[in-house]
Amino acid sequence: MANVTTDAPVKKSGLPLTELLVAIAIGAAIYFGVLRGKSFDDALRALLSIGMAIVGIGLLIFIHELGHFLAAKWCGVKVEAFAVGIGPLIPGLSFKRGDTHYGLAWFPIGGYVKMLGQVDDPNDQSQDAKEVADSPHSYKNKTVGQRMLIISAGVIMNVILGFLLFIIVYFFGKQEVVGKIGTVSPGSPAERAGLQAGSELLQVQNIQQPWYNDLNMSSALSNPGVTEVPVKFRTRDGKEHEAVLVPRKGKYDQRPTIGVTQPPGRKIHRAADVAARPWHPAGKSGFLPKDEIVSIKPKNQNEFIPVDNGLDIELIESQHRKQPLIYRVKRAGSKPEGEQVDLEVPTGHFRTLGIRMTMGPIVSLAATRPVVAQVLKEGDIIVSLNGDANVDPLKLPDLVEEIAASGKPCVLQIKRGEKTFDLNITPDMVKGRATWAESTPSNDAPMPFPALGISYQVKPVVAGIEPGSPADKAGIKVGDTIKKMAYKSVQPDFEDALDFTERYAWPFAISWMQDLPENTLYTITATDSEGKEKVFADLKPVEDTTWYLYTRGLRLEPETRLRVAENIWDAVVIGARESYRFVGMIYLNLYSLIRGNISVKLLNGPLGLAEMTYRVANIGLIDLLHLLAIISINLAVVNFLPIPVLDGGHMVLLLAEKIRGKPLNETWVMVVTYIGLAIVLLLMVSTVFLDITKYEWFQKLFNW
Repeated sequence: MANVTTDAPVKKSGLPLTELLVAIAIGAAIYFGVLRGKSFDDALRALLSIGMAIVGIGLLIFIHELGHFLAAKWCGVKVEAFAVGIGPLIPGLSFKRGDTHYGLAWFPIGGYVKMLGQVDDPNDQSQDAKEVADSPHSYKNKTVGQRMLIISAGVIMNVILGFLLFIIVYFFGKQEVVGKIGTVSPGSPAERAGLQAGSELLQVQNIQQPWYNDLNMSSALSNPGVTEVPVKFRTRDGKEHEAVLVPRKGKYDQRPTIGVTQPPGRKIHRAADVAARPWHPAGKSGFLPKDEIVSIKPKNQNEFIPVDNGLDIELIESQHRKQPLIYRVKRAGSKPEGEQVDLEVPTGHFRTLGIRMTMGPIVSLAATRPVVAQVLKEGDIIVSLNGDANVDPLKLPDLVEEIAASGKPCVLQIKRGEKTFDLNITPDMVKGRATWAESTPSNDAPMPFPALGISYQVKPVVAGIEPGSPADKAGIKVGDTIKKMAYKSVQPDFEDALDFTERYAWPFAISWMQDLPENTLYTITATDSEGKEKVFADLKPVEDTTWYLYTRGLRLEPETRLRVAENIWDAVVIGARESYRFVGMIYLNLYSLIRGNISVKLLNGPLGLAEMTYRVANIGLIDLLHLLAIISINLAVVNFLPIPVLDGGHMVLLLAEKIRGKPLNETWVMVVTYIGLAIVLLLMVSTVFLDITKYEWFQKLFNW
């Protein structure tokens, strides 16, 4: 609860020097940070977005304070001041009615309320001590129940506001991610249940025709390993399936997950600084943010292939990875509107160190795997492809697809215990199935083979070295066990390491290598067969010209569709569901933060919140209202944390008073209040500092 500790509410004045300097500083920041270099029209649009963001954030704080004000009035507490905005009151825009001064302050961000007998600052001496102690209208002289109502009213109003904003958003409609699956993480609950890339969700729990977020939230708010999430879905071959998903939470997961990503759409991400990284095949092909891909043509063909979504794009890229591709693009904002341009993108190759790792056992089987693969069991090991026992486990799915597509026999030899048997692969089993594009390995995930519906381990034990490769020149030997791979880049400047003893696996390392700049250098830490540690520094990957990259590196937005409630009651149901979910998500994030699963660097302070609100305001009013609904719910939850000075801290003290049966010791309350003030100030300073560290100028100046 915000309180005034000066006579500002009753002082009708212009802006004092301090506030004037702050206003000038804010104006300068807006000009140099947002407006500078923009055309007049773009500057006006930016100012409109800034105004919408300021009014929106101000509304949330004002509603919070309005809750305290209305509850105090209802309980008969004397409210000395209530103002819209912060800072000195604008001359001529304030008045007094009864005991309360009402006014409009210079800065339209929030509001404040001051009650007789309720202050957060222990040093506040602005109220008459006798009146505070004796007046029946003093906050201190109200019952514990009445004080609890006054304290909680701000939080309640924020929850109600968030709920109402969600209703408005979905009554008029908002673009949301469709109910489809993007990629499926190998070895995940989703893979085991048979979900595939492009699967259409038909039902999640009791929700018919669900959206992607329905599945995502059902997983995130679950009890990992216990909660069952029943789903119905349709795979790309038109078959419908039912399954029960049990979300899991690994040691390094931020929240429970089932292992799926959002479905990609046809548009280049509008928030991307570039459409593709410069080192990716599409990096220098002329794509722009917001470009919409409508069709693609392999260079050796005559006809363009129309695409409906991002998965179509990724499948074409994978199936024609040996050919340059021509993308027909609808350019946003072009004149004439919707002008189409053709952009050619060359092929790409995997960059590797020339290391072939050891094939491990099958560790995951999909419920929807083809009939031929039904004979496979966990623990089986693929030992050869068409008699070749030296096949690279990471290349295996691509090699099988190429061989089968050519019409040649394709036989996998499988080892189970001491016995072996053959598995014959037919072209129809792998036709149209991407490998890495459908199921990209992450962190410690095994290697996926989507066409067979299996995933297998890749052990970090060197099984082969490509002659003349970086690994060969560095002296890495067959039999060495890779323990860690550190990497560093100069432009952009960063460094990190992957530990293969626990958190990461080799498939992710090679996948991640493709996303890092070409100038990245790697340092391998390994042990030989005798356990002796060896370090191989500054290895630079080279292109494997026999292994074509499955992607051209385009950064696609999720596939979305307008979500509109069928009627007002449907909007109310959606609003209630979204409010409940975001309350749960905020508590879940706080829990993950305390446990260290979420880095504090991901937190947003006031600067980050302002920037985020401005960016969303640029998208449109509905998206801004949706964000404000989330922030309002967030404000309610954070304000009700049991930290002295915050509403939740006041509630704890009132509960203690209720249990004790008499007021708490004032000295003790003052000590607790000082501690609360220190915590809140520390949090504010820390989050502002974290916001500043995210700016490029800070990172360059301090090598952050």
